[in-house]
Amino acid sequence: MRYIFLVHTGLEITPRYLVETDPRRHRLGAELIEIAEGIAQKATRKISPEKAVREALAGLCTLIMHIIPYRTNLGPAILKMMRSIPIPGYWEDQWQVFYHFYSELQKLRLNSTRKLRQFDLNLVPDAHRDLLDMCVNLARTICSVPTRALAVTATFPTILMVLTMRCFRFVPILYLRTAGLQNEVDIDVDHVSHRSLKNMTEAVSKQQEILRESEAKNQPCHAAKLFITIAETTKAFITSNDKDRSICCFRLLLDTVPSQLKPLMNAKRICPRCAVFRTTPMVLWAYNMIITMPKRIRTKLFEAVENYESRLKSGGMKVVRDERGLAETPKAVVKYRFL
Repeated sequence: MRYIFLVHTGLEITPRYLVETDPRRHRLGAELIEIAEGIAQKATRKISPEKAVREALAGLCTLIMHIIPYRTNLGPAILKMMRSIPIPGYWEDQWQVFYHFYSELQKLRLNSTRKLRQFDLNLVPDAHRDLLDMCVNLARTICSVPTRALAVTATFPTILMVLTMRCFRFVPILYLRTAGLQNEVDIDVDHVSHRSLKNMTEAVSKQQEILRESEAKNQPCHAAKLFITIAETTKAFITSNDKDRSICCFRLLLDTVPSQLKPLMNAKRICPRCAVFRTTPMVLWAYNMIITMPKRIRTKLFEAVENYESRLKSGGMKVVRDERGLAETPKAVVKYRFL
């Protein structure tokens, strides 16, 4: 979802900065911004008008990433439905926008046989969803690295974000520019830092509340417990100034996640959603892949992710060249501090 970069890069929220060459998709992006601007008008006065647009656009982008279309070119129809949804009043953040539009879009879908045939909605993000994504994607990474190590290297930021249940994030952002007779690509990074701890602290507090309530019912939520453990483990890397903090974070979690999954899979008392999670066939397959991972595969995974920076500055430039139809490979100019 390319439009989400407008939210994180600090660029002005305007169609001129949309990263899209297809005119049809560019028009859809412009319309999405227009919808976000309308939603922003109903935001609480606690946030500035500019921040309101960013939060609204972030909420809408998250919503779109949860839509599973059953046919191509469904964008205009989805945006038309979104325009028909009443805008909530006095909202404060992107998650209020997301949950409101998700709920209303689900109602539209369930009340129409035609819409049921057009699209579905993925589960909303919570600890169980994050845990499912983490297990399945880690298992797929384990399967891929022996024959497709380059694919693992190229997707390291996503792999790490999923492995940390979205607690740790770094997203390289590439800006193509002309310097004299040569094309250059400035590489910056949108990443977590000590300023990110507020959101993570709130997420941990919510999971602690869920865990207490589940334990009071004698049905502990192991997904909440695992999220808390991973968040606390990741915290040291979020606040670190170590150049290799991302790789170190990956190494530690890869060594500890298998043992952290065992209590969830073997517990006698467990919350209903955790019970559904651990009996899902794909989860059983993923769990088996994770706990039986050979040392040689673990070594290959470490080697693959350690190649990410050099791959970004070399292979990444070739991707830019091919995508933009340039005659020569542009020069990489590093402007980031953290990967």
